[in-house]
Amino acid sequence: MELFGTSYLQLQKHPEYLQILTANLQRHGVNNPISRNNRGHFEILEKVESQLASMWHCEAACLLANGFLAGQAIYT
Repeated sequence: MELFGTSYLQLQKHPEYLQILTANLQRHGVNNPISRNNRGHFEILEKVESQLASMWHCEAACLLANGFLAGQAIYT
């Protein structure tokens, strides 16, 4: 199983990720926003971005709705 049709981060079977995903699906439902540009600001996005930045030892992380936007962000 691949999440969202890709497996860039290889998280589809990571136990901690699955636990977090399950808890947040129960809390927020299945229509969670992928990024701020399509559904507004949500606290959960800040938490995920902060955890990703910490995991990758970088100053900040930003979730985008799709790979096209990620490519656009790199070139701007």
